[in-house]
Amino acid sequence: MPIHNSHFNTVVLLCEVDLNCKIILRNIEKLKLSAKHWIDLSKGIDDGGKAPPIDIVTDCFACLTAAASIARLLYLGDRKGKKAARIQQRCNLLMHELGSPSISALNSIRVRNSWEHLDERLDDLLVTQTCRSHSEIHISPTPPGQGTFVSRHFDPNTLEIKFAGDVFSLGPVAEEALLLSERVNAALVRMNS
Repeated sequence: MPIHNSHFNTVVLLCEVDLNCKIILRNIEKLKLSAKHWIDLSKGIDDGGKAPPIDIVTDCFACLTAAASIARLLYLGDRKGKKAARIQQRCNLLMHELGSPSISALNSIRVRNSWEHLDERLDDLLVTQTCRSHSEIHISPTPPGQGTFVSRHFDPNTLEIKFAGDVFSLGPVAEEALLLSERVNAALVRMNS
């Protein structure tokens, strides 16, 4: 698509936001199918499908990474230094073009940081844990057993990604990704008219 020179940088940045929204929405749809499969299995129903835990964790990582990319594009966060002013200027421009939407779910960093910085969280958690068993990946409609330490948890009932008490709910994330994608498209139409 031809882009007027005065809008080129903004269009490129908005397209990055939109791409990450699409990544989130696509992977959430895959996670919904996986969730249904695991719920059916818990009821003794074999739907003939497959949803390996490693694929589910991969889809979760894709959602968390895309959310992090969106947050970095739209919010300064705790970044400091010489580049902070330029980053804040970019964030202000993009939020203005998008109509300053409230995207608190996409901007939530607790679970994302837990998964991305698992080594640091494990260092802290393992010192205080008195668990007797470990589950690297827990995917089940029922919670992990008492005394089980879970590294990564996807709850198929609630579509939540969990780690050590932190929860990243995919429902609100999907709503915000859809809203942002719509606003990006509206902004692109405005800039091209």
